[in-house]
Amino acid sequence: ESRIERIKQDSIAKAKEDEKLKIKTQKATERDYKAERIEILKQEAIAQAKEEKEKNAIKEANNETIIDKKKENEKLERIKLRSTCHYAMNEYDEIDRIKIVRTDPYTINDKLTIELFKRGRSINVFFNLKEDLGCASYLPSNRSYVKVRLENNQTISLYHSWDMNCGDYSFKGEISKSQMALLAKSPIKSILLRGTKGSREVTNIEYKEFFIDKLSCIE
Repeated sequence: ESRIERIKQDSIAKAKEDEKLKIKTQKATERDYKAERIEILKQEAIAQAKEEKEKNAIKEANNETIIDKKKENEKLERIKLRSTCHYAMNEYDEIDRIKIVRTDPYTINDKLTIELFKRGRSINVFFNLKEDLGCASYLPSNRSYVKVRLENNQTISLYHSWDMNCGDYSFKGEISKSQMALLAKSPIKSILLRGTKGSREVTNIEYKEFFIDKLSCIE
């Protein structure tokens, strides 16, 4: 009985040890699985971040390429604009036997355009401002004028010589050969426009080289 009891106790002890070992092994396996799973998730996160970074880099590179192409196209358009004469009218009057030339309105900024007009030997410049300065008047008592200030600090004064025009400012005045020569020497710094009820000085000039580029279009 004593021997049987020892065998029984040994079996119980061995079973407990086996159970402890099994639990220990199971826990170790679970820890290994968790550690492996964490490592897998970590590597997946790293790979995803790397992929996202590469995508962003490609996207940024593509955006920069698009911007560069846009800038290049704008540069080419600017060169084309500056080197080409655009005419609203370019014809020969058979009756009066004179040539009539009028350029398209060229944008100086978002509110101001300038045109050049030549009929025979008479040369005029038109300033069109989207503001109400009263009327553009030819009357000596209240004559409208435009003063173009250049970056070399020279100022060229022009006076309205066509019909009275009211509403949005529409100036039309003659320009001499000597004034044209001065305007062709330097970019525009500012333009002062005077009507019968007020004046406006334009300083945000986007196309400063207008006269340098376009006076030759009517010669």
